[in-house]
Amino acid sequence: MEPTQLSHVMSEATAPAFVLGAVAAFVAILFNRMTAVIERIRSLNEIAAEDTARAHLKSDIPRLRQRAKLLNSAVYLAIIRPHVRLSTGRPVSQYAGNEGCAG
Repeated sequence: MEPTQLSHVMSEATAPAFVLGAVAAFVAILFNRMTAVIERIRSLNEIAAEDTARAHLKSDIPRLRQRAKLLNSAVYLAIIRPHVRLSTGRPVSQYAGNEGCAG
């Protein structure tokens, strides 16, 4: 095998590992952020109603819940969505309503 062919084979073999590593790092960031949001919601829920000095902080809870939902969707799109075609055989574009996307 020639060196150029060997180089091409090596790059083809290692590319999926780098992509998998990048996706894993991205998902780890999403999970860390989601954990922080959930912990903040829990700490705000523990504020007693009688604590007038901190009761106004509870107004942040709806925004934090929305953020948690968005992070959950991001995790879904990063992990589950790319595998839809593998499990069903149908292009992902059929699920997304993106008729112009190549599946």
